[in-house]
Amino acid sequence: MVATAVLQVVAVVNLNELMYRYFLLVSFFALIFACNSPSSGNSPEDIEKEIQALVHDTLQSKFLGDMYTMDKEARTTQTKMLQGYGFNSQQYKRSSFSVDSLQKIHKAKIDRFLQMHGHPSRFMHSSDARRAPLQIIQHDKSVELREKNFDVLYEAYRDGHIRSKEFASFLDRWYQIKNGSSLVIKNPFKEEFEIDTLLYSLGLKDRMEVVR
Repeated sequence: MVATAVLQVVAVVNLNELMYRYFLLVSFFALIFACNSPSSGNSPEDIEKEIQALVHDTLQSKFLGDMYTMDKEARTTQTKMLQGYGFNSQQYKRSSFSVDSLQKIHKAKIDRFLQMHGHPSRFMHSSDARRAPLQIIQHDKSVELREKNFDVLYEAYRDGHIRSKEFASFLDRWYQIKNGSSLVIKNPFKEEFEIDTLLYSLGLKDRMEVVR
């Protein structure tokens, strides 16, 4: 009887694991379809109309919050595919493709949103909405999006809409992309000192003065 009970437990565990993996597979296949569907509304013209329509803070919060959640879930699925099937598996490759497709769309939307509406406010927008711009930009592997939107992001940091820890991480990633490694700063140091050091090391002093 003990052996039978153990087998039943194992069977339930295996069934739950299979159902979970099935859910993940269905999720990222649906994401791939959504990102690449001709009717998904992701052309530059569609994105422009979508961003222009965000005339209220509540609409902006939902737009950015949904983007934040979708990005987070897609990357969680990608990690699960890697852990469950391995780097060379078709499951992981497909999930990586869906993440890359989603990132391309989100980059375009975040860029246009920041240029049109500025960075979300800690007084008027949800916490997920405020996290969305930096989260999307942090995953970008180039510096162009960072350079283009630096003034908006620095102003948001200066006004308290971006936390010091998040802005320091943003600048550190920027420095890594340009130089291949993080900037070495002797401990102990405060985040404000790290931010100032990175700003000067990235050659952003003149642009800081303009924003001020």
